[in-house]
Amino acid sequence: MYQFRSKPMMFGPSITSPSPLTSGVQGVPYSFTLNGCGGQPPYTYALISGSLDSGVTLSPSGLISGTPVNAEADVIGLQITDVNGLKGIKQLFVLTFVPSLFLTGETLPTATIGVPYTQNIAGQASGGTPPYTFSLISATGTDTWTVSAAGVINGTPGSAFRVTNTGAFRTTNTGASRVT
Repeated sequence: MYQFRSKPMMFGPSITSPSPLTSGVQGVPYSFTLNGCGGQPPYTYALISGSLDSGVTLSPSGLISGTPVNAEADVIGLQITDVNGLKGIKQLFVLTFVPSLFLTGETLPTATIGVPYTQNIAGQASGGTPPYTFSLISATGTDTWTVSAAGVINGTPGSAFRVTNTGAFRTTNTGASRVT
């Protein structure tokens, strides 16, 4: 008669973070921690193919961090290893850094105090990922200023205001302007 003995089955670790990884913005500090399961924690992570932006690194604990220098999409191969040296299979991930979003015009055209003012700043938005939306984030004084989502500023000159624009990836740039 045969006797069967079974050993506990060991399952290797795997990275559970989704691909694509959370996007970052060129020139803005980035931080993302990889997650794993299976095997025996703690885990170590390694970049085994592709490359990260020159301003970004992967720590053995799975922290991808730094300030990206370039706007780019990287396809990277990552591998997880558990405390017993059991390696997971290579997994491919996409990590995208979108261009910084900014307003190119620093000075608005001159306006006259007490005369209604309208200026479209949509053409001054650059970088990021269109479509852009604009909003008024603060105003001082008693005058009423509005900024449409399309980037049209309306108001009566004499008060300071700040405008923010947001791209499709929720990157934000804020500039201060004054109309006098």
